[in-house]
Amino acid sequence: MTTENDRPFRDQIVGLIVEALREQGYPDLSVETIQTDTAHRDAFVEMLEACRPLPVIRQLITDAKESKI
Repeated sequence: MTTENDRPFRDQIVGLIVEALREQGYPDLSVETIQTDTAHRDAFVEMLEACRPLPVIRQLITDAKESKI
């Protein structure tokens, strides 16, 4: 479960990953497309899974898979 204390950190992580994926071949990727485009969601989750297994990252992976970014 995401807490309000996690939100700023999560938002920073999402922003960093969105920016990185845009530079790596997904120029139209956004938070919105992660929720609606399977390829964008899969790329986002794949990048998260490559990160250290911090609790906030694990919850973000779960949320992304459920289209709840």
